[in-house]
Amino acid sequence: MEPNPMKIEIIQPTLQDWQKVKKLRLDALKKDPQAFGASYEEEINEPDQYWQEKLEESIGKDSKEVFVVAKEQDEYVGMLGSEEANEGKWFIKAVYVKPEHRGKGIANKLLENMLSALKSRNSIKEIELKVSAEQVAAVNLYKKYGFEIMDTVDQELGDGKEHEVYLMKLKHEI
Repeated sequence: MEPNPMKIEIIQPTLQDWQKVKKLRLDALKKDPQAFGASYEEEINEPDQYWQEKLEESIGKDSKEVFVVAKEQDEYVGMLGSEEANEGKWFIKAVYVKPEHRGKGIANKLLENMLSALKSRNSIKEIELKVSAEQVAAVNLYKKYGFEIMDTVDQELGDGKEHEVYLMKLKHEI
């Protein structure tokens, strides 16, 4: 008999969780630098206050940022953030699932939760994101949820190299 898979919860972390968020973010930047605009080297030396303030910005019903994590028991195994660029226009960012937890539907759960949270705000007009064209699984995930490629640009990512990056926009009604 196979062991039961662990239950994954999608939660909004509290301010007391900043160390777990920091650990997950640094893990993401180290293992998948081409998936982020920032680098591990830029963020590893940030003081504790930086991490606390970053998390605090995403807490609260009317915050201009929303951040969720996938939690398995007491461990954070995935994350997804969004921020309001201007009135009604939001960007999905900082999407990551630890490599050993991929293929379990965690990114689906994170994205579903985020889209639901954003839609509940009633003022959403657009949702966009950028994703490296090399991240085929991520591109396919976004397409599954109605995002379409609107443009392709070259952009330097967290690994310090230029990558082809898709600008994707949610096309169906928000």
